[in-house]
Amino acid sequence: PDQRKGTSPADLIRQLVDLVGFEDHLKKTQPDWESRWENVKELITFAIEVASDTDAVEQQAATDERPKDTPLRSFLQASMLSSEGDNKNEEDTKDVSF
Repeated sequence: PDQRKGTSPADLIRQLVDLVGFEDHLKKTQPDWESRWENVKELITFAIEVASDTDAVEQQAATDERPKDTPLRSFLQASMLSSEGDNKNEEDTKDVSF
């Protein structure tokens, strides 16, 4: 692997989850741990998708002179945009009146 690129966000999340024993923690402390663990797996999947999209954009813009975003920066930007969209949808549903 190219050391300049560093570790992918998905791998960072996996390593952190393993390091802190998060799945075991959920099992011991949360009655709905399966649902919460599914959320963690969805986050990892999202990180993989963002990395794939970022790789495709980087390949298309290989001749571009601008500095490239790191995979982690791209993931954080995409997750921020995703959560802003979720918040906007929640706000839209709160404003409904009859």
